[in-house]
Amino acid sequence: MKVWIVGLLISGLLNIFSAQPVLNTTDQEEGFSADYKKSTWYLQKLLKNQVERLSRNVPLEIEGKKITSANVIPHFYQSRDYHLAWNFPEDLNQLIECIKTIDHDGLLPEDYYLEILLKRIAKRDQLSPVQKVELDLMLTDAAFLMALHLKKGKLQKKTLVPRTKYEEEFSKGTPNFLFEGLQNHQVKQALLSQRPKHSFYQKTVKGIEEYQRIQKNKKDWSAIPFRRELKKGDTTEIVQLVRERLTLLNFYLFEPEFQSFYFDESLERAVKKFQSNHGLQANGVIGKSTIEALNVTPKKRLQALKVNLERLRWLSEDLTPNMLLVNEAGFQLFLFLDGKRRLKSKIIIGRTYLRSPEVQSRLEYIEYYPYWHVPRSITKNEILPQVKKNPSYLSRHRMSLLDYNGNVVNPSKVDFNQYSGGNFPFIIRQRPGSSNALGLVKFIFPNSYNVYLHDTPNKRLFEKENRAFSHGCIRVEDALYMSEILLDKTNGKGLTIDDILEEGKTVRYYFEQDVAVLLVYFTAFSDEKGNLLFHPDVYKRDRAIRSALNRRMR
Repeated sequence: MKVWIVGLLISGLLNIFSAQPVLNTTDQEEGFSADYKKSTWYLQKLLKNQVERLSRNVPLEIEGKKITSANVIPHFYQSRDYHLAWNFPEDLNQLIECIKTIDHDGLLPEDYYLEILLKRIAKRDQLSPVQKVELDLMLTDAAFLMALHLKKGKLQKKTLVPRTKYEEEFSKGTPNFLFEGLQNHQVKQALLSQRPKHSFYQKTVKGIEEYQRIQKNKKDWSAIPFRRELKKGDTTEIVQLVRERLTLLNFYLFEPEFQSFYFDESLERAVKKFQSNHGLQANGVIGKSTIEALNVTPKKRLQALKVNLERLRWLSEDLTPNMLLVNEAGFQLFLFLDGKRRLKSKIIIGRTYLRSPEVQSRLEYIEYYPYWHVPRSITKNEILPQVKKNPSYLSRHRMSLLDYNGNVVNPSKVDFNQYSGGNFPFIIRQRPGSSNALGLVKFIFPNSYNVYLHDTPNKRLFEKENRAFSHGCIRVEDALYMSEILLDKTNGKGLTIDDILEEGKTVRYYFEQDVAVLLVYFTAFSDEKGNLLFHPDVYKRDRAIRSALNRRMR
């Protein structure tokens, strides 16, 4: 019995020591002849041993770098009967090329073992069998990790922690793309197929490549001074500096020897185009905001593009042919139906201290002549103080007082001075009409923030460049026209706005077809026409993403 117990203890200790995470050349190769060590069978044995450890969730490190794709690598090598995957130079070269150029997607080549791989590949003929297995595992892990980041993003959206594992629903089918890429010697094509399919992404990648070329030119990017507003017909040396900067940015073409301080019509057109693409009023006047935008360096533009490529990867499965794409940072809304843009409209978003959220949802219904149930925060901070000063405030603004059972209460019988925001026992509701804060129509989509899109009676704020004025909901300049397009597409009843408004009743129209609603925050991206657009980071959301993206994983 004692011998049996001792035997069990020794066996257990051996099992523990055999599960070490780092390959040990001496232990793995001891006792085998030189010819056997060169054989395919021996390499299969070594590889199978390490893959099985990964299957048991035993960590594996090579040169201090942890293998991350542990939930997909075992199935991949099992399907290959544990043969090494990277035997052909063509496949190897394609993978290394993808790693070297992954910065076009705003990702870091260093996250995919680039330095270690290049060193080992250079000495491949001199590697021991164990080192060959290590190299193969690192190449495969690099391919899977890069594909994961291209498909879903390097960072987890909520935490900004690097993503290292495929979700359960993807882990089983994931190896197929690489298996087929190796089989057909089309590794590059297989990896790039993991990019988001939407044209927004593809065109923004081209934007990064364009700014990388601009940066490589190493032209002088000294700040252009702002002294006064300049318009067509003005003559000053600043005009020539602007002309040269716009040429570097591909908004203007002129011969290098051409020197002119005169602000002509061709320059005005280029300025308007630049302003339109940078979230500025396209008036052709070179003001302070235009000079500031011209002074942003290519390096900063590249960083912004990289941040927003990550945002596009987070959204890759939500971008659909029928969608309302609301870009909060750009103060713009785009309506796409059947993949074609049907509307572009200015919007007003939440103030910087009442930020509009980012939301992915679907349009549920449109409501014409809506009531406005005033949010409690607005009642407390804005309306109640006004009512205390002027009891007629509610009637002048067509507002009713309701108890929590929905019964109308006579305001003249209420002593408002006894209430603060915390103990106010009523709901304030504004009646429908042209002066209603929601205008004549609102667009409802399920979300946990209780935000929605709506019309507004106050159109003058749409003329501002920075349009962060609301309490969180999104005001749409062309709300009525947008509702008509949507009704015609989704209901097919031939209804017109005139027909609906003539009745003057509160009415809802539910949608029979899915229309995605995406409240997003893009400070830089390329639209469907290939125009590269930049916008101010009004909510200061870029910095945290930028820092996390630039941080090496290993």
